[in-house]
Parts: sequence; C-alpha cells; structure tokens
Amino acid sequence: MKTHLSYHHLGEPSRPRLQQMFSEQAAEVERRLKDFSPDLVHLEGRIEKNPNHALYRAGLRLKLPSTVLSVVEEGRDLPAVLAEAFEELLRRTDKHLARLRREALWKRSERRRRLREQVKSPPQTREAERRRLYFTLIESHLDALYGYVQRELLYLESAGVLAPGELSAEDLVDTVVLRGLEAFEERPLHLAVPQWLIALAMQVVAEELERLRRDRLQARLSLEEPPPRPAEEPTRRDEERFDYWEPDERLRLEDLVPLEEAPTPEQAQMRREMRLALHRAIALLPRAWRQAVVLTALEEVAQGPAAEVLGMDEPTLAESLAHAYAFLREKLKDAGFSAADIGPTLEEAVAPTMPLPMPAFQREAIAEVLGMAAAPDSPRGT
Repeated sequence: MKTHLSYHHLGEPSRPRLQQMFSEQAAEVERRLKDFSPDLVHLEGRIEKNPNHALYRAGLRLKLPSTVLSVVEEGRDLPAVLAEAFEELLRRTDKHLARLRREALWKRSERRRRLREQVKSPPQTREAERRRLYFTLIESHLDALYGYVQRELLYLESAGVLAPGELSAEDLVDTVVLRGLEAFEERPLHLAVPQWLIALAMQVVAEELERLRRDRLQARLSLEEPPPRPAEEPTRRDEERFDYWEPDERLRLEDLVPLEEAPTPEQAQMRREMRLALHRAIALLPRAWRQAVVLTALEEVAQGPAAEVLGMDEPTLAESLAHAYAFLREKLKDAGFSAADIGPTLEEAVAPTMPLPMPAFQREAIAEVLGMAAAPDSPRGT
C-alpha cells in the first residue's frame, strides 16, 4: 500500500512522532486490505493546526480500485484526533469489505453474460482485426469515459432524478463500448476519441432515463411477486472480479472535492464547502446547461468541439454557459457565500475533478468480449 502524509502549520519537532503514529495505524489498514494489490491502494493523510487556536484537523483519504473513503476529524488533542480518524476509516473499510463479498453477485454475472452473447460469435480474421483496432483506439480513454459516466450519475442522483444505484456506471459504459464497436468506422473524424465516447455516453444516458420514465408509468410489480433468478450462477472468475467491485459503497459528491492547500484550515474548509456547494448546484442545472459546463470546464473540451458534441452552434453554447454560470453564482449566494468568497470569475472555481478510474476487472472484461483476452500480443494501454 502506498502512503503519504503531509503537514500544515506543524513544527518539525512533532513530525517524526506523528509519522510513527500514522505508519502504525496505516499498517492496520493495510492488514485489512491484504487481498488487494498494493499498487491499487493509496492512503493519503493530512494533519493541520489552526494557527490562531489550539485546534487540529486530521484528514484521511483511502483510494481503492472500487471506491474512495474519506474521513476528516477535528479536536484539541492531536493524537486523539488522528486515532479517531483512523478508527472511522477502519469502520468504513470493514463495511466496504463486508459488502464486497456478498452483494448480488449474479447480477454482474448475468449482465456480463448478455454482453458476451452480443459479441460471442467467433470472429473471422477481418472482424478480429477490426475489433483489435477498435480496442486500441479506445483503451487509453476508458478511464475518462468511466469517470464522465460516474460523475453524471452522481449529479442525477443528487438532483433526485435517479435513486441511488438505479443506474450503474459499469452497465452504461458497457453499452457505450458496444455501441462504439458497431459504428466506430463512421465516427466524426473531427472529434477526438474521448469527445466521441462522451457523445455516445450522453445518448446512452438519455435513452436509459427515458426507459426509466416509461417503466415508472407502467403498473408496479406486485410485492408478492418473487424476485428474478439468475440465468446462470457466477463463475469462479466472476467471483474473483467481484473482489474489486462494490455496488453499494458509491462515490459521493464529497469525494469529487479534494483536500486543498490554503493559508489557514478555516480557508481550506471554506473552499471545500464552496466547491461542494458548487457541485450540488451543477446537479440542479437544466440538462443542456449542465452538459455545457461539464464538457467545457470539467472535461476541458474547447467550445468548438463541445458545441459539436452537444449538437448546437458556438453562440448557443456561449449563451448556455452564461446562463449556467449566472445560475451557479445565485445558488452559491443562496448557500451563504459572499461575492468575495466566490470571486469575480466563477469559471475558475469549476475545476476538473478526479473521479475513480475504471476498475481493473471491467477493463479486462471489455478486452475479453472484444477478443483481446486471447491475444497476448495485442496493444494495451497503461
């Protein structure tokens, strides 16, 4: 497990003792995660002292292949604050691991089975080459695609459009990949691959929302109706993949906001609270405005290609962005932030986030259904 501890407003004499405490507690975290690859686990710690008061803050951020666990504790006794932060982190870690091993394994197995069936016919030489080229084209962009879909679901859940877990990022990404396979030769060449994949993801999300809307209009299933049964039991390989999949410990909006450097802990906390309020406000934007902000600010797509992805001209995109940022500014004011807190350029505060990368098991599964698993010499991204 990789670890890193940083300090703020703490003198050098106290740091060795704190480092020792951190390392001892981190060893217990690592022991709980012995089944994970050490390269896939990263524990970050940050210890701060308020320069004006005898108040300390300990922040921990544990990055796992399937989630990020964040803890912040405050108090006047620094060793106790650090111990409480690790105690809470261990509690969340245990909860995460418990769920990893028992939650509805057959659902992923069944979904993967259906995806395999759509591409399972033995490919001829020409089709095998086509799939290899497609996989080479998209592989290095799978993390970005997964991150976009994951964040979009967070916004929809935060706005109340979706119930938590009603749609799965993994399912949506699979659908996008399959749709891209069907038509990647016809993709617009003036769009970069990540932008093309995001455009496909927007279509897939819109279709799933419409499907859910129709389903809600239909009569609800009787409570006495038995639950569906899996078409087949999970294989051993499926179960190994599930070790790195957590359906319920979902990413939260809070996890999109990193711990920031600031002159004082109060300023760092204020900036974090403002960025969190900003993400909540983005979730409330009308769909076209939200997509415009996400593409240009969070995905850092230039306005020309962004307008192309959204199916509008650049003046219309500029107008949508102006309306969106005016809406966000008002929402921040309603949340209690002053004009001085927000600053003159709100666009600078809408900074790119760092969502979780695609889980390794899903990347392997995508390679498998495209026929790459049986081709050890096929190009692989890093």
